[in-house]
Amino acid sequence: MKMLASRIERDLQVGEWKQCAVYEDELKRLWPLNEKERETKIAQFAKQYGFRLRFYRKGVCAIFDKWPRSTRRSALAKVKEGTAGALRPRMLAVHVYEVRPRSDKCGVDLISDVLPFGRLRFDESKAVTNAIDYAKFRSRSHNAVIRVYDDAGNVIQTHDHKGDFKDW
Repeated sequence: MKMLASRIERDLQVGEWKQCAVYEDELKRLWPLNEKERETKIAQFAKQYGFRLRFYRKGVCAIFDKWPRSTRRSALAKVKEGTAGALRPRMLAVHVYEVRPRSDKCGVDLISDVLPFGRLRFDESKAVTNAIDYAKFRSRSHNAVIRVYDDAGNVIQTHDHKGDFKDW
């Protein structure tokens, strides 16, 4: 159940939608189709992990989302301590980037979950500077933390970028 809860949490944080659909093939691993009060048990699971069961149709899927802001804190406060590490309430979006030297010594890789393909290669003469500038540009409307690592894996520079999103 913890794995399903962490997957739902990840999909709600990273996904472009405000809900997460879990299809029957995953649901029946935890709650068999012929189980009595199946929908009630799925709703209890959602409540236990700070989610809300928005839609359920037997044999199709269950759709989860976050509680509205007014009740979210009280629902998250009820989450057990053992699962608190896997579940984090949605805070302000902060993009995290890593600039790491390539193992073939040809430039650096810019690594982040917010990049479309996970990593970008920079291999020109100013590779580190270009990677940092690209990360700042990519996060122009979000706060960002950019960490530059050396060959040993130690952080040698940290850049904090404050997003300049303007509400019109």
